[in-house]
Amino acid sequence: MSVRINITIPDDLSGRLKKVKDNFNVSKICTKAIDQAVKFEEIKLSDHPDLEKLALKLKEEMVADKTKNENEGFQDGMKDALDFSLQDFKSILHSLHSQDIYRIDKYPEDSIEVFEEIFLDLASEKTQFKFELTPSIDSSYEFGWVKGALHVWGQVSKKIYENKEAKDEK
Repeated sequence: MSVRINITIPDDLSGRLKKVKDNFNVSKICTKAIDQAVKFEEIKLSDHPDLEKLALKLKEEMVADKTKNENEGFQDGMKDALDFSLQDFKSILHSLHSQDIYRIDKYPEDSIEVFEEIFLDLASEKTQFKFELTPSIDSSYEFGWVKGALHVWGQVSKKIYENKEAKDEK
């Protein structure tokens, strides 16, 4: 059994069709076109077991990529921080504290922009990082860079205060 439907076509196509419609079966052509379009949409809607496998593989790659970017950022942040002034370190700490981030390992997910801002403010002038060489979907490089710079601050501030305490004892 067949169902009758109406289609709307532009006026210019209708004029052209009138001249040649006896040369082929319009209904058959429309049926084939609709059938192909429906099959295509059905394929898109169907579940593919390979999609789940692909999603897991890509997720693992993204985690690995994020870790790699964060590690590279950490190393670059440590390297760049060796040239920082006290004001640079204060700027980082102020930016973090203004967002109530007091421990870099416990930060709210919605505050990732803070790390991007810190990185862009300081790294754009001081780092050897080349923006075009490290495309990143997330902010893992920037986060690692800030962590690396803060690691240096943690190490150097211990030395500063150790030396200060030693002088105070004398």
